[in-house]
Amino acid sequence: MMTITSKAGARLARAAAALDRWHNRGAKGDTTAVALRVEYAEAARQVADELVEQGFHDLDGGEG
Repeated sequence: MMTITSKAGARLARAAAALDRWHNRGAKGDTTAVALRVEYAEAARQVADELVEQGFHDLDGGEG
């Protein structure tokens, strides 16, 4: 079975929720936004790295 670790998945979910809360408040253009986007990008990369390690990039026969 191929899975995302709970650590990586939970990190991505927390980052997405924090970014959504920030956007829903209507906040724009401050350093908090940059920090939230960086955390989201790093968390997404962690999940993506796990998926590549497990071969998800080749599941449909596509090139990885």
